[in-house]
Amino acid sequence: MLGDIHPEGSAFPDQLTPCVGSVFFVADDGMGGRELWVTNGEPEGTKLILDIRPGVEDSTIRAMLPFGQDLLFVAEDGVHGEELWRANLNEAILVKDISDGPGGSDIGLDEGDDEVSPQFLTIEDMVYFVAEDGEHGAELWKSDGTEEGTVLLHDFVPGPDAHDIDDLTEFQGDLYCTLKHQSLYKCNEGIGDCERIEETFVPQDLITELEPIGDKLLVSILFGGIGGALALYDGKRFDHVIDLIPNLSAGEAGTVPEMLTEFAGRVYFRLAIFEVESGEAYETGDETWVSDGTREGTSMIWHNFRNFYGMYSGYLFLIASGNLLRIDEAGELQFVERFVSRGGVAPIGETLIMRGITGDPLTSAELWKVNADSLMITLVKDIREGEAESEPDSIMALGGVALFTANDGIHGRELWQSDGTETGTRLVMDINPGPADSNIQHMTVFNDMLIFSADDGVHGQELWVYKPDPSASVESEVWLDYMGWETGRED
Repeated sequence: MLGDIHPEGSAFPDQLTPCVGSVFFVADDGMGGRELWVTNGEPEGTKLILDIRPGVEDSTIRAMLPFGQDLLFVAEDGVHGEELWRANLNEAILVKDISDGPGGSDIGLDEGDDEVSPQFLTIEDMVYFVAEDGEHGAELWKSDGTEEGTVLLHDFVPGPDAHDIDDLTEFQGDLYCTLKHQSLYKCNEGIGDCERIEETFVPQDLITELEPIGDKLLVSILFGGIGGALALYDGKRFDHVIDLIPNLSAGEAGTVPEMLTEFAGRVYFRLAIFEVESGEAYETGDETWVSDGTREGTSMIWHNFRNFYGMYSGYLFLIASGNLLRIDEAGELQFVERFVSRGGVAPIGETLIMRGITGDPLTSAELWKVNADSLMITLVKDIREGEAESEPDSIMALGGVALFTANDGIHGRELWQSDGTETGTRLVMDINPGPADSNIQHMTVFNDMLIFSADDGVHGQELWVYKPDPSASVESEVWLDYMGWETGRED
């Protein structure tokens, strides 16, 4: 353990964010509320950066973003409201009080919503976001991390009312965004402003997503609230529009293209099918589609969709209809029937270690591996023997092994590791001794170590670190014991 941050309770560290050779996080030491901390993975390198909101109240830190040699984030100091801050390993400072006074600039928040994190977009040495200064409403801002370099970029709609600026996307070095999901804008540092792209859609149309594909920007559109389409923009004009309205059955009202994912020069996406009943839209199904930016190269490739799984070993993997699908760079699709994976994936060479859900009740929701080239699936280990399931979760790769949590029915849910073999799959440590879980959360890979939050049953939810060594023995490898340290606070 990296220290008992909250000696009389739980520090509940979260928002672990690797940045400039360390990991920033938010924790509560029991004296100053939830504030900004940093660690380099060593007890002596774990410290409080600043009590941003003095006293026991939280500074409500959110939206932590690595930015050059600093960390940008939103915080409340009790004086200026929620505003943009910058931190390094030694200090944290207010970047700018965008909205003068205690009200805060509501960076990235929809009206009446205090849970949404802002949409930051970084292009070179500038970060873009939406904020309110009390005069212009929710408008587009930019910042280089300094007070003088944090300025309003464009006032889309004059006046103090809030606006819906969304879909911040980089394309050909410029910033693109949408206004009320109906108008597309291009913002160029050369002209220092934003300009509306020639009107192509009618007021009933909605822009739902932007995705660069090669030298084109793919714009997902909902025509008139009933039909999905893709429009291609080349940086100067719209090339053409591809309708995506399939042969809908009676009662179905339209489609919506979403989750656009670029791979090998094509865009793969989920096409949601919905109907409207009593004025409310209800989703009735979905399909997996692909587009190369042409009408003839846009088609359905699978009759169902669940989620994209990731890109590994030169392939795109996704889940649909209870099957694991693999797409190569030529667009050829193959699949593993009745095999669904959840809980993350650890790529180890050509092998993907994951939690496989199969039709066999004795080995379902256990640790499996898939050869990315041959699609051969193999049970790695039945961690919890019998019909009960160990349900491996939060699977990730580090140092040539897969790290994950699992419950073997004896030790509770604890930290495990695997090299892809049965003998090399084992419990790292029973952090909370006995059958109780250690409640491992926020697993974050940093350099050659894993940093996470856990509860050992004595010190509460605190920060832990683990350095795996695939060649070490079980006894010599564990580096998870308690290490006391000072919090760095002055009484």
